[in-house]
Amino acid sequence: MGVEGGPAQPGTACNDNNPNTINDQWNANCICIGYVGIDEPSAAAAMVLQPNPATDAITIDSPAGLVLGYDMHTVDGRLVRSTVVNAQRATVQRDGLANGSYHITIRFADGRATRTIVFE
Repeated sequence: MGVEGGPAQPGTACNDNNPNTINDQWNANCICIGYVGIDEPSAAAAMVLQPNPATDAITIDSPAGLVLGYDMHTVDGRLVRSTVVNAQRATVQRDGLANGSYHITIRFADGRATRTIVFE
């Protein structure tokens, strides 16, 4: 896998010869491993959710693309809200949700991005 006698320091680039992985690196056990991943939509990189944590509402700002909508789940996976937006800014209202963390999956034209939000 690596170059015999070559560097195998953790974090050093290598090639695990698996076309399905990216960013291959030597790990702490001197094994060359890669990561399987799915790129987030480009709009997600510029997206801002604030304030987080919040008491009443969280604003989603997406200057790089339209937010088509979002789905919000409890940490145990129960869907508590599904909303259509079609705008670059959306407000997630608390509307009686209990204190705690929620996973929000935001839909864009080119994919989805999931973040954790907290209501206090």
